[in-house]
Amino acid sequence: MMLALFCFCLLAVASRELTVEMGTVQILFWRSLLGLIMVSTILYSKGLLNREGLKPEVAPWHFLRNGAHFAGQCAWLIAIAALPLAEVFALEFTTPLWAALLAAVFMGESMTRGRWASILLGLIGVLVILRPGAAVIDPASLVLLAGAVGFGISIIVTRKLTLLLSGTNHTFLLILFYMTAMQCVFSLLLSLPAPGLPRRMTGGG
Repeated sequence: MMLALFCFCLLAVASRELTVEMGTVQILFWRSLLGLIMVSTILYSKGLLNREGLKPEVAPWHFLRNGAHFAGQCAWLIAIAALPLAEVFALEFTTPLWAALLAAVFMGESMTRGRWASILLGLIGVLVILRPGAAVIDPASLVLLAGAVGFGISIIVTRKLTLLLSGTNHTFLLILFYMTAMQCVFSLLLSLPAPGLPRRMTGGG
């Protein structure tokens, strides 16, 4: 977990540097492509890169998860370029709050008083960070909050996928494969110039 947190910090720093020279979807394309190559190599070495191993019947759940996660990543990269990193991480850490609310609404999970209290305190913390009324709210902060909701959706769908893929070897690798493959396609399509528009007008962050 400490290694994961360290990698996330490196990701934030590297992403901010990349936003100077590259657009949001270009960054996500290369990130997804490199991830796809690595995950595919691991799956191939374990003999799981096949129709049976990938279980295409759960593809709609992968699409929902990765669509929400991709939107969250786009919002995160936009915020990374516009906000101090401390504020980015503070707002990003609201993801568990949205995940808990969404799990209660869509998955029927029980909400104890302690959970409600945690959510309430978390939302108060968001208001402290945004300071509505005391200052003009940076639009990038609202974009990041929307991205945190997207991450929350991806969390509860990931739980659903782990249940659907129960009994499958290396479940997390299969989920990562679909994530990198789908997001690579998403970012590639968004990077293409729209008909009638100059290429320089597409793909910006």
